[in-house]
Amino acid sequence: MKAYRIRAFGLSDSEEIMLKSVLRLAADQLEQPWQLVTDQHFDFAVYNFDNELAELAWQARGKQLTAAFSHQRKTHRAVDVILKRPLRASDLANILNFISQQLEQRHATVSVAEDSTETADASWLMRLSKQLIRRFRPESKRPDLHFDITVQFDTQSSALLDPEKLRRWTSELSGDSAQKINSLSSNLRATNRTLIKPARRLQINEIYRQAITDTLFERDIAAVRRDFSLNSDHLKTINRMLGLLDELSLSYQLIAQADIDAGYFPETDRRLLFCLNRVCEANSLSSLYSCHHYRPTPAHKVRQCHQIWLYLEYAGCLGRDVRISADMQSNNFHSIHSLLMLLLICDPYSLNRFEAFRLYRLLEPLAAQVETGLFSSQDLTVKNAFLLTGHFCMDCSSHQAPTAMSRISADQLHCPDTRHFLTSNVTSSLKTLLEDKAMSPVDKQLLRQISPRIEGNYERKYHRQTQIPPQNIGLITGLADIHQYLMQPSALEQQWQLLNHGSGGMLVSFDGDLNDIMQPGSLVAIANSLDACQLAITRWLQTQPGGKTSLGLEIITGTPVAKYCVSSHELHQPLIEVVEKDDALNANLFAAKGVYLTDKALTVIDLDNHQEVITMAKAVASTLDYDQFIGRRKAKHTFH
Repeated sequence: MKAYRIRAFGLSDSEEIMLKSVLRLAADQLEQPWQLVTDQHFDFAVYNFDNELAELAWQARGKQLTAAFSHQRKTHRAVDVILKRPLRASDLANILNFISQQLEQRHATVSVAEDSTETADASWLMRLSKQLIRRFRPESKRPDLHFDITVQFDTQSSALLDPEKLRRWTSELSGDSAQKINSLSSNLRATNRTLIKPARRLQINEIYRQAITDTLFERDIAAVRRDFSLNSDHLKTINRMLGLLDELSLSYQLIAQADIDAGYFPETDRRLLFCLNRVCEANSLSSLYSCHHYRPTPAHKVRQCHQIWLYLEYAGCLGRDVRISADMQSNNFHSIHSLLMLLLICDPYSLNRFEAFRLYRLLEPLAAQVETGLFSSQDLTVKNAFLLTGHFCMDCSSHQAPTAMSRISADQLHCPDTRHFLTSNVTSSLKTLLEDKAMSPVDKQLLRQISPRIEGNYERKYHRQTQIPPQNIGLITGLADIHQYLMQPSALEQQWQLLNHGSGGMLVSFDGDLNDIMQPGSLVAIANSLDACQLAITRWLQTQPGGKTSLGLEIITGTPVAKYCVSSHELHQPLIEVVEKDDALNANLFAAKGVYLTDKALTVIDLDNHQEVITMAKAVASTLDYDQFIGRRKAKHTFH
């Protein structure tokens, strides 16, 4: 049987050895024998255009069939096929079998006149383009999707690859979440660096996914205590969990990339669509966990989710649920992606500790109500802020959450990768939930807090000006320490930097991780000098990976004064009054948790032993550290 001949141009020695090796592995799958040659008689030419010799050979090419040997799936040259690196034996066999059929047809029509031959060549090349190129590379209009996978596969792996044994192993892991995270992380990492068939890898991934999500949402007392501490072990656990979620995303990317490289598309391949959904879900959980610990959302993960969104939009399957088997099902990508976008719109860095997880669960059933799509001509002309309630612009070329349309320029709305993100239905559902008597007051309070952001109506209260150069200031945290400082001012060891400020707020930063003592709602005192002090409330908090903490503070107008109050048990407890010159009747008070009781009288004593009775009239805020309330003054007299 005649052997067809392949000639390679511009390939390095190692690449030629690799091509020979893959050709040898594909031999059993070939309908006709093929061999790699170096002479001038060949049927199929392979070019590596990274090499100048290949360019010269391309210019002098004959009528042989041609292929580009490349890492990319596209080329501007008119080759017939792209051999995508890394090259698989099965892919090479499919291409060579099809080309051998075309060569047979060529030989059968060799006596046809030259003009007819040219027509026939065009005809079979058209069929090749439709049948082969469509399978082995996406169309030019389809958005490019490529995962930056840099893992090195290990031929001798200790990974547990039997699904049943793996399922039993995960069920028997230690109840301590920190130990569980360590075990899952080391084993999944080994699995991701082991060559496994995609079907088996998918089974294994699903087992890990269940174990990881169970651990992530586990809120036992040990996990809560760790979240309130900030020792080195706890910081390692945070980083390991983020690393574990990275590995979970990678485990599905490996399958998705293999299917894309093989020429499959999500509209026709359920496994590819399923894995893309899981990648977005893993990235969403990573973002949620980062927000929970006031860490920045991983920018590359949000951008990756946006890119998959464009890819699936083109395929027409954003809203398609996927079912591989009874125990392998996925919600549609649109809902998964929209849930992440809603979470980011709500500014989770302004939420109290543990509220990010609660908000995620509250928003989960509402995500499907988000509407997305291209902007209509009418959408682009609306300028009224009220009419734009619930209208956002989602820039899929960025790593940002959708931005309210009232704050977007016209040029941004016309960008090709921007999409309309409409939350009007979610807003209506939130109003219904707030009227539901069965919903807990705590959940209602959280929904009220985030509603303006979902509507796109949230505006910063105060204009800020950048502080140039940054000014060093002192910061005291917590009611007890602030009270002590007001009584006995002293030099502060920790120095914060004032980055910008306004009439009612400021941005400060500190080179350190203070999540153990700070969270949104924390009471702080700003000390510019020993005789100047202001109270402020922490409105948002974020800690960078390097340990730099930034705080957004809302200043409380007035002068803080240290006093004491007498509780129902006749105990003297610290109390701070913020005195305003223009309001002698009302008292803005901060007291220890549990002091406030509506309409009850409170005896307040200043540092000169002057006593007054104040009626606790209105609660303002309550945290684990303090109660803030408004009191009304009564008669004042001297305490003997």
